[in-house]
Amino acid sequence: MEITGFIDDIFPSEDEWTEQEWLYAAARNPAFDFLADSREDIYSVDDGKPIEMISEKFLDAVLCR
Repeated sequence: MEITGFIDDIFPSEDEWTEQEWLYAAARNPAFDFLADSREDIYSVDDGKPIEMISEKFLDAVLCR
């Protein structure tokens, strides 16, 4: 029996981050500090129009159902 692939595919490295670790790091990354500035709040709930529900026909086409 021939086995192909990489050992890393079977046994992930200890250096790989979990999704929780990625989210934690991204939330605290100083690159996004500008988003805390009140000048970035340019939209309100009164702007635009409500999002309409996606039709089942569209979902069927996108999801290839």
